[in-house]
Amino acid sequence: MRSFFLILVLTITAFGGRGACQDLLGVFAPIELLSNPNVETVVRRHVELVDAPLVGTELTPVYANVVSANSEVSGGLSLLETQLQSDGHAILISRFEHDLVPVQLLDGQRGFAVRVYLTMVVDFFVSRAAFSSEARLETVHTIPIVLGRLYPSGGLLSREPEAEQIADFYMSTLEAAIAQLGVSASRDTRIERRRATRIFEVAPVSFSPSSTDYLESGLGLDGSERQALASELAYLLHAAVMEALAERGAGQMAIVPPSTNWSIANVSQFLDAEIGGRQELSVGAAADQRGMLIRAEILRSATLDGAENSLGRQRYAASEVQVRVVGANDEMSRPRSLPEDERVVSARGAGAFVSLVGVEDPPLRGMWRKGYRDAVLALSAELVDRMVLTSEEIR
Repeated sequence: MRSFFLILVLTITAFGGRGACQDLLGVFAPIELLSNPNVETVVRRHVELVDAPLVGTELTPVYANVVSANSEVSGGLSLLETQLQSDGHAILISRFEHDLVPVQLLDGQRGFAVRVYLTMVVDFFVSRAAFSSEARLETVHTIPIVLGRLYPSGGLLSREPEAEQIADFYMSTLEAAIAQLGVSASRDTRIERRRATRIFEVAPVSFSPSSTDYLESGLGLDGSERQALASELAYLLHAAVMEALAERGAGQMAIVPPSTNWSIANVSQFLDAEIGGRQELSVGAAADQRGMLIRAEILRSATLDGAENSLGRQRYAASEVQVRVVGANDEMSRPRSLPEDERVVSARGAGAFVSLVGVEDPPLRGMWRKGYRDAVLALSAELVDRMVLTSEEIR
């Protein structure tokens, strides 16, 4: 049992010139996805829907209420936007879905749990080109958020959840994502920002043939699901890089995630409809002579068995990840100052879980993602070292 929707939250301040007081705030979702019964339940709690057709902005008060009630989130966003001299930020939620997990208990009864997944990418925009008076929409910073939460916490439901309960879980996950956004915004204010000497774009993650086989047979992912996963894993790598950059305070690099061009296209279209006169800008690394790509490949993946007892077996969803920096236009590895074999960084990670007797759907996908996240966190400091060296090199 699964539901899914895509949301774009847009907060833009002072477009048309700094000092203007015009604020635009909206939550945008595709109409066909808003009509999903689970999503509609969330919407109806905050908005009195009439028989009129949905317009796609029904979730606006949900986001606004959560941010206004959380001073840490609003304060973190305000500080970061001030530091960036940003005119606003746009949030794309590219994954918001749930799985129902039936569990066969030892006494013969059945229990249920719900896993909710959310992937959110936040782009901060300016309305004028850097070091120019040209009116143009640019992304100056990005924060990705990837969450997976299990409900109810510390127990099981005695019966299959109703729509109202599932809506509670969705709302709790969205609130947790917005809270994490505030934490990440406050963290990123520690980056001492200077004019970027290099633009780094996190490319979608690639899979070796053996890892592709594992994703197909072990995790049950088809082609379209693997493609979506590749972008989601790139967001996790981007988050790890930003965390390492914040620790170092390195600000001479602009970091672009996979979703930025999509966001800019949609935000530009909205601005053109509202106030007109904005140029769409493709900010991908390949469009800039300073552009570099961060390419990650999952070399190996496996589910490993551990100790077993009467309740179940300890298992590990493991992966090995390799990352390198390459020129966006020539695919040559960087930095040139290091030997070829030292330009690549790699790490392993594993998500541990217990495969319980009677559980019909073990949390393999979520634990595999956790293993990947642990791996990219482990290698992020070494990767940033190579990014800094690359930024200091002259072509």
